[in-house]
Order: sequence, then structure tokens, then C-alpha cells
Amino acid sequence: MIDPKIKFKPYNPMQGSFLPPNPKDWLPKDHFCYFLSTLLNKLYEKGHLKPFYDRFKNRKTPSRAAHDPLMMLGVLCYSYINGIFSSRDIEKQLRKSIPLMFLCGGNFPSFRTICRFRKDHLKDFNDLFITVIQYAADIYDLGLNRMGTDRIKRKTGASKLKHRKNNEEQKIKEFTHNAIQKANKIDASEDKRYGYKKQKPDEEPVQLWIKANI
Repeated sequence: MIDPKIKFKPYNPMQGSFLPPNPKDWLPKDHFCYFLSTLLNKLYEKGHLKPFYDRFKNRKTPSRAAHDPLMMLGVLCYSYINGIFSSRDIEKQLRKSIPLMFLCGGNFPSFRTICRFRKDHLKDFNDLFITVIQYAADIYDLGLNRMGTDRIKRKTGASKLKHRKNNEEQKIKEFTHNAIQKANKIDASEDKRYGYKKQKPDEEPVQLWIKANI
């Protein structure tokens, strides 16, 4: 029997208030998702996201509400930067990942909507994604050395700095191109494997895996 003198913090995973009313309550103030959200809002205010909104002017079903491109861009950029390329996986992470919960703001687009948005805005998204990474790379370590050639050490001298900048810009363009191509390839492969309209099944529960391996 547990000694009643020992104090434990309250624990009840079924309590209604277990999840925070706002995902921001569980994230550090300097989390990347805040930077991304602020950056995209500033780009929106400057009109850089206009091409994404213009595509909705001549919709076949104008009465049906569409997901805000600002939200979709935040979800896609964050996911790709963090190595989540499958639209099916992104859909699932919208209910599991706190940063993505913050970025989607209570919206849960299906994997088909996520995939279609990327395909419908392919060039504009590629250009925007490059811009996002260029801004982010000045503040966060996004692992530019893993995007292409090895990172060049920062050295004084205009020619050295210019060479480094050109090198990083090329790596960023390569990364964005490869990320989008990888997303296209994975979605096509999963469409073929699971069916165009079907989500892939969740992983087997732990207890089933344990029973199968005892």
C-alpha cells in the first residue's frame, strides 16, 4: 500500500481539462512555429500571398468554405522543414503535434486537401517556401549543411561572404525542390498503396505487438 504521507501531483488522464485551452500553453516562447506564423502574416500583409487567394475567385463551389491559404501554408512549411512529407502523416499530426495544432488553429484539413493545395499552387508554394527558409535560416539552425554541400565557415571579407551567401541560397533552392518532389512522390506512392481516398492505417497497438513477439 502506498504511504499516504507521500504527496503526488494529481493525475487523471480522462479529466476534461487535461489538454490546454491553447496549444501555446505548452510551447516555449521562442518556438519556431511562432516565428513561422508571424513571418507568414507579415508576407500576407505585404501582398505576397495574393496568388494563393486569387485561385479561389473562380471556384466551382463558391458557397463551400475553403481552408485559409495562410493556415495551409503554415502547416506545409512547418511539416516539410521538420521532415514530414506525407500528406497523410501531416493530417494525423494536426491532432498530435502541438506546434501544428497551433498553426492549424482548430482546422483539420484532410490529406487530400493538403495534397491538392500543394499541387494547385506548386510554383507559388516553391517560391514562398524558399523565402520562408531564407528568413528562418538567419535565426534558426535549419541544418543547411544537410541540404547540399558542407556548410562554409563564416569568414571576413566581402568575396568570402558573397560566396557563402550564394552557396547557401543554392542549397536552399535544392532543399525546397527536393522537399516538394519528395512530398509528391510519397503521396503518389501512398495513393497507390492505400487508395486515393483512404488514410493509411494507424500503427498496431503496443500490446498486440508484444503478444506477437512473446
